[in-house]
Amino acid sequence: MYTWVPFYKAIAKWILPYRKRQKELCLLLKKIGVGSNMMDKTKDGEKPLEVMDPFTFFAFFQKYSSIEDRKKWLQKLNNEIKVVNEIPDGYAGIPSAMSIALRYFANEKDRKKEDMGLLWDLAEQAVSGSLQESTFSKVLAMRGIRIAKLTQGLFWLNADEFYPIDAHKEYLTFHGINSKVENFNDYLKVLKEVKGILKKPFSQISHEAWIHSNNTNDFMKFKNQIESEIFDYYLNTLKEIVERCNISYDDERVVFSCKESGLNFLVGQRYCWGLNRSNNPFGIISNEAINTKSTPFADRQKAYFTRFRDIDEIEKVKSKAYKQIEIELKRTKTSGFKKNDNKY
Repeated sequence: MYTWVPFYKAIAKWILPYRKRQKELCLLLKKIGVGSNMMDKTKDGEKPLEVMDPFTFFAFFQKYSSIEDRKKWLQKLNNEIKVVNEIPDGYAGIPSAMSIALRYFANEKDRKKEDMGLLWDLAEQAVSGSLQESTFSKVLAMRGIRIAKLTQGLFWLNADEFYPIDAHKEYLTFHGINSKVENFNDYLKVLKEVKGILKKPFSQISHEAWIHSNNTNDFMKFKNQIESEIFDYYLNTLKEIVERCNISYDDERVVFSCKESGLNFLVGQRYCWGLNRSNNPFGIISNEAINTKSTPFADRQKAYFTRFRDIDEIEKVKSKAYKQIEIELKRTKTSGFKKNDNKY
């Protein structure tokens, strides 16, 4: 999944000797076909772009949200520069670039004389894995640069050493990490905490953060479409199940599935407690048929699933549900639906 990391690091090392050959990088982007909007605005008009930095160069390939599209253009790049024999298949965890804000430098009419040099200095430091506070701070102060964009670029060049502080903030907060970054020292502190607390490669953390963000969005979308009384009752009952059955955060037997269409709690292969937007929003498992609409599960271990609208009716059958959930937990080692688990 993360085989892109050494590939991107190889590109980063390849590009460093082009510091004084930036026009060649511009021409290469045009030749490959990713170089759109390759004009530089001056005080007198426009001219073809002749400056380039490593962060912007990488950004031209990250503007494609489709992995297949990105691989196609990276393949064309590798055909020209030949940094690897075969480009990798795994690109999980790479943050995309905004197509309307690819460049890390301003147009010539707004660009300071030292801007390009600072970007190249920071890129060289990123590749070596050792940033200097003065360079970092000066780049952060450049026009159009914010901490999210800056750390995203560092991550592209060296994902083993640097982490992107962007849409992942909620994920870091979820794990007790203060993601507020305003300066160089803040960033180093976050890097240290992420390494110490999560103990995984930054590329993997970035991918898990992206999944977490999507899951959070699904959860909130669904929540906003359900009456608060119904939603709160579902979650409170789910908490009762977790506490009663002593279910831990990383229990392999259970799945908390969250999609825009509904929430479901599963044990093993069976749906045990669900909520959707139908006229009968609640669905619950039981050890015996509750009414004529109770549907049996299709295997030897008898159990039933019944949909309800009224909370009072569910309260009457909770004991039957808890008995069956405990049975399911005892006979289960791991759920086959773990890929659908929503940590949020």
